[in-house]
Amino acid sequence: MKKFYNSFRYAANGFIQFMRTDRNGQIEMVCALVGIGLGIVLNISPVEWGMIIFCIGIVLAAEMFNHAIEKTNDFISKEHHREIGIIKDVAASAVMMTVFMAVAICYIVFFSKIMACFS
Repeated sequence: MKKFYNSFRYAANGFIQFMRTDRNGQIEMVCALVGIGLGIVLNISPVEWGMIIFCIGIVLAAEMFNHAIEKTNDFISKEHHREIGIIKDVAASAVMMTVFMAVAICYIVFFSKIMACFS
């Protein structure tokens, strides 16, 4: 049980460090909270909640992987290396893809409900 507790503690510490130091992660967390707030206000269905929660999780996880890749490569070398630049760019583009997916899903879930509030 102690190993499980320590694993959870290390993971929680990693999340806290990520939130303290990664500007994009902070922005994405604000967007996640806005999405949760909209979901509550607009009374979205359980399936829609599943889609929103999946989007939040996948975007934050991708950003955390990107952060870890960037920090690892910065630790390996402070100098500019073309190969390291490509690795960082690919990791960043993975985050961008998850964000595009999340925006599309949020549009599908929220747009008609928001428009209905104005009509």
